[in-house]
Amino acid sequence: MDTISALSTGTYSTNEVLGSSEVQSGEELYNTWITLLAAELEHQDPTDPVDTTEYTSQLMSLSQIEQQSLTNDTLATILDMAQSIENDGASSYLGTTITAEGDTSPLSGGTAEWRYALDAEASDVTIQISDRNGDLIYSTSKHNVSAGDYDFTWDGVTNTGAVASDGAYVLSVSAVGVGGQAVNATTSVRGTVTGVEASGDGATLLLDNVAVPKSTVTAMQL
Repeated sequence: MDTISALSTGTYSTNEVLGSSEVQSGEELYNTWITLLAAELEHQDPTDPVDTTEYTSQLMSLSQIEQQSLTNDTLATILDMAQSIENDGASSYLGTTITAEGDTSPLSGGTAEWRYALDAEASDVTIQISDRNGDLIYSTSKHNVSAGDYDFTWDGVTNTGAVASDGAYVLSVSAVGVGGQAVNATTSVRGTVTGVEASGDGATLLLDNVAVPKSTVTAMQL
């Protein structure tokens, strides 16, 4: 059996191929096979060339090793991502309702939820909702609101009476104090975690189509 044929029968250490004691990776084995195949064709005996059937079999085996190498790389990437999510504890958030810093929340099934907080009492509070394009589609106002945290739920009905389609919407809150001074207002998003993704900056929780960094979560409810 020639060297290339020997490679097609399984994973071999390089000392069986190039006299080394180290074990080759899939990519290294693939590159070695290419080199040896080229060498075999270059140095074949003109009076006794490589049999076409054997040559075709070697090419098929080469393709299988290449595909296996690509599959192994893909599986390794998936396993690394899954391990990253598990190590970060993000998987425990699946199915829970979270509150997180931010202003973008999903409208799903006719409901979108936020929270907003006022640092001081406000005589007037203006609440506005915009779509992803930045177009204002809903606004309302409240008066004589004490300092504190408040839940806000939108039913998806716009100022024109139309029903907005499911998707991501942005909440903004502005407030004016009793003396006319601006009152600081912050917003948070609320929703059920429907998925988890791994990223270079840590795990990301998905509220339908809205991505929320796990690091911004301030509360979780089962």
